[in-house]
Amino acid sequence: MDICSNLLQGTVLLNANVGFLAIQSVDSGKGASRTPAQVASYLSIVFSIGCILLGLLLVRQHKPRIKQTADDVVSQCMVFYPS
Repeated sequence: MDICSNLLQGTVLLNANVGFLAIQSVDSGKGASRTPAQVASYLSIVFSIGCILLGLLLVRQHKPRIKQTADDVVSQCMVFYPS
């Protein structure tokens, strides 16, 4: 499924960005100025979270909904496990 692969890519990218910002030399926390690499990583985190949320909504919306009665399920199970 294409949406699931996008979810996986989004989570991997989010993890990589958080790991990048966790490096002490990259994000020293001194001053209000940020390097271009930090700004790009923060933007990438925001877009990754958006990609993950949108993907989860799309997967939920297009999930197949099979409506069966209990009798239908029992009859299907009897095919595999006859009494």
